[in-house]
Amino acid sequence: MRLKLFLISCCVLILSSCSTDNTLQTQNAQIDSAVNANVSKHDAENVAKKDSILKAIELQRADSITQRAQLEERSKAQQSVKTP
Repeated sequence: MRLKLFLISCCVLILSSCSTDNTLQTQNAQIDSAVNANVSKHDAENVAKKDSILKAIELQRADSITQRAQLEERSKAQQSVKTP
């Protein structure tokens, strides 16, 4: 009788330890999921910042090219007016 009781208590301990391990795995999975969501959010923010910086640089270069072309046109116009 004592042996049966001992075996039953051992089985209960083993099963309870398994369920605790599953609980820890579930908690770890939830933590990992939350961390991954935060990392994805920060990555998306960084990509958006990078894209906006690149667009600003592109606009600045385009403006520079446009201004240079306008100056060249004015210079050519002035030279054609000066030289008869």
